[in-house]
Order: sequence, then C-alpha cells, then structure tokens
Amino acid sequence: MPCSRAHELNSHSTPGDGRLEAAAGTLDTCCHGNRTGGKITNKRNPQPSQVFPPLFKISTAVKDKTSTASAQVGGALSGVVGVRQASGSVRFDSDGSGRSVTWDSFGIWDNRIEEPILLPSSIRYGKPIPQVSLSRVGSASFLGLRNQNEDRLRFARIHDNLLYFAVFDGHGGPHAADYCYTFMEKFIRDALEEEDDLEKVLKKAFLDADKALHTHLSYFNNASFLTAGTTATVAILRDGIELVVGSVGDSRAMLCRKGRANKLTKDHTPDRKDERHRIQRFGGFVTWNSVGQANVNGRLAMTRSIGDFHLKSSGVIAEPDTQRLTVQHTNDSFLALTTDGINFLLSDQEICDMINQCQDPTEAADIIAQQALQYGSEDNSTIIIVPIQRFGGFVTWNSVGQANVNGRLAMTRSIGDFHLKSSGVIAEPDTQRLTVQHTNDSFLALTTDGINFLLSDQEICDMINQCQDPTEAADIIAQQALQYGSEDNSTIIIVPLGAWGKHQSSTIVYSMSRNFVSSGRWA
Repeated sequence: MPCSRAHELNSHSTPGDGRLEAAAGTLDTCCHGNRTGGKITNKRNPQPSQVFPPLFKISTAVKDKTSTASAQVGGALSGVVGVRQASGSVRFDSDGSGRSVTWDSFGIWDNRIEEPILLPSSIRYGKPIPQVSLSRVGSASFLGLRNQNEDRLRFARIHDNLLYFAVFDGHGGPHAADYCYTFMEKFIRDALEEEDDLEKVLKKAFLDADKALHTHLSYFNNASFLTAGTTATVAILRDGIELVVGSVGDSRAMLCRKGRANKLTKDHTPDRKDERHRIQRFGGFVTWNSVGQANVNGRLAMTRSIGDFHLKSSGVIAEPDTQRLTVQHTNDSFLALTTDGINFLLSDQEICDMINQCQDPTEAADIIAQQALQYGSEDNSTIIIVPIQRFGGFVTWNSVGQANVNGRLAMTRSIGDFHLKSSGVIAEPDTQRLTVQHTNDSFLALTTDGINFLLSDQEICDMINQCQDPTEAADIIAQQALQYGSEDNSTIIIVPLGAWGKHQSSTIVYSMSRNFVSSGRWA
C-alpha cells in the first residue's frame, strides 16, 4: 500500500495462508505495519498483534478472476460465498471540479476531535461532558418601531461550573429591566450561598430582586417609576449538564432537541385560567382590548413580572415558574431565550428551524431578530442563542432531491466523517437478530449502494434465485447494476444457506436498460 496522506481504500484484500492480512499504521506519520505471515507488526511498535483466526471459505469474483481461500470453522468447512466487485465512475463531485473525491476531500484526515471537556463535571457524572463556551454565544437586540429599546440581555460565568443567561423585556420605562440586568446575577450569587437547589435559588433571586427594586425606585420619589416593570427569563447551566430555567412574564426559553423545539417556559398572561383566577381572587379584573389581548386591570398584558408595584395588590406576582432538565449533548443543538418582539410573530419551531440553517450563533441571532421585524414586529426584538455540542447540524436537498447532512454527506451514520460528528453523524449501528431457518432460507446478500440504488431487494432476490452458483449470481448482479447505469462502485456478497436453489422461478423477465426516471428513484 503506498504511503500518502490520502489513502485509496478501495483496494481488494486477498486472503492468504488461511488468515486475513491487514496493514496497520498511524495517520500522523503514515507509518504502515510490516506484514509477516498472519501477524501485524508496526514500525513504531514492534510488538506483533494477535494472529487473525481462520475464517470461512470464501470465493471472490473480482472482474473475471476468482481466488479461493479455505479454512476450518469449528472443525468443518463452510459453504461457498460469492463476492463481486465492479467499478463504475465516481459519483461524488463535491466542488464541481470533476476531480475524484478522496478522504482528504471530506476532511477526514485534517480534522481532530478537540472539544474542551469539563473534567470535574465529567468525573462527577461518570461521562465526558463538553464545555459550553460563552465566546460562542450569539445575541441580538433590535429597536423595532419603538422610541427606545427597553429589552436587556446578559450572559456571564457565575462560577467555574455555573453559567448564567437572561433576557429582560421592560415596560413603563427601562428602569426595572436596567435594574435586573445589573443586579440579578448578584441575587443569584447570594442565594447560592444559602441554597444548592437551583430552582429554589432562582425563586429566591427573583423575589429578592423584586423587593430590592421597590426600595430602589422609592428613592426617586416619583410615583411613575413604581409603574415600571419587566419580564425575566433566566437560565442557569451547572456542570455543563444541569439546566434550570425560571421565568415571569411572556419572554421565553426554548431548547432544540433532535431538531424539535422544546418549550421550557409558559407565558404568564390573563388568558391562562389559573393566572386569571389568581388575579380575580386578589380583587383585580381582566379586560380585552380591540385586538383581543387580555390585560390585568386594563393596563398590563401579563400576570407575573418584576416591578409593576401598582398592580401587586391585584395579584401580579414576581414568583417564577421553574423547570429543570438534563442537557443531552448528543441530541441538543442550542438553548434560545427570546422576548415577545420575536415570539409574538415566530413560533418556537420556526425559530428552531431557522437557527438550524445557520453555521454561527451570532449570525442566527441576527437573522431571527431581523425576520421578526420583516414580519411586522413593532416591539423590541431580543434573542440569546447558546450553542450546545450539536449546534450547526442541518439538512439540504440537492438538485435531484437527495438529502445531505450540512450539504455534504448523504447518510446520517458512518464510521469516520469526523467533521460532521458535531452535527449528529454517529457511528452507532442499528442491529437486528434473527434465527436462520435452513429449510426456508436460501441466502444472505450484502450490497453497497452502487447496486441497491438501482435494484430493489426483491429484484436482487429473484435474480439470485435464477442462478446455480453464488459466484455466478454475484457477478450477474454487479454487472446488471452497471448496465442499469450505476456510476458508483458495485459490490455484493452472497452467502448460500440450506434452501439454496429451492425457490427458483422461470417467470422473471429483466430489462437490460434503466435510468433514474424509469426506476422511479427520483419520482
């Protein structure tokens, strides 16, 4: 095997001496192992690996040549296995240059998995936990048609293992939102000194912030300041895995898991029966304006907030609803916090889908906020996007309707493709177990897509059943795929079982020409 940075891995290995031979080496140095009989010796590490055990008897048909190697399996010879490989033209042309695609074209050798790991958290939970980096967080806040931007956003590291994200949507002036922007983090720190449960920490911090805001605004001796209020949606991530969200008002938090939007907050509006009953129990009332929006005492479109002290006696409270969940780094793409200037016009799933089309969280945040304005939002539009391990995965369709991961790979599971691991391409196989019925089962066939892209399973089955010999059948199937127009390599293995030759039929008729349209593959 030649020593080069991009190796051609389509060569056919010929069994010898009853054992399978292999070459071993390291990618960084292109150091190949020396073949010595049935053992592998690496130049860097001269210790030979284990001898590969004998396998079954194999008959291979490569073009027009057949080689056979026999070995014992449990003291008995196995049956004959037919193998056929046929080479077509290379199907992939990623950059339109006409050059064949190699491993380097897909970036296999140029990529390393270098995700920073939270070591203490990984030890505590017994599994690797990637670090969520604040430097990758995307955010945007647009004025819209308002005279001033009363939205505020903030994200910070409270402790080494604790991250903080928050959006505040002020009303009646920016005073309440400004205060929470400045001091909410402090109240969380203070609560952490007394309590370890993050849900209790957030509840205490919200109530303490509300109480302190009242004292702060009272110093100005201006009654209008006491009518200022703000929503608050706060997310705390501990150890990179424990996520707790607390919220009052109608700002939202949403987690994208496996491409689906998972809403983590509930809007506190008078439309909710439980919220409306509390308002009425406190002596308040609910009215609806000309566009059908419910308001507390005809003044406030939410039933929970920090501030709005003129409505506390009518049941408007600052106690947040909270939710706790475990982040799944292999399934979760991002956490998004938004104000109502965005979520009033875009659904959670629309936001999720749009962000998944972007490579960069900052770009995604800007696009979402701009889209809300284009849809007619008159309010301030603010969003924070916290990328998690799988951020950046998306699916596109090419000109013939074939779906691709990130526009590059036509499959979602593979060995290798390390540049797409962070986008959800995994190496975990699907598996299936069954019991062979030798009186009924004729053969087992393994094929690559150069064959099964143009021949259905039943067509392959029927064609093999017309043949007397597995090697002959393998050759016919691979040749048939080429005649149907396959441009890819065509490979098949046929393993004969007890009922081989039992289900022959003389009624099968095959066409010797086929294209994508006639086969219905692109219909």
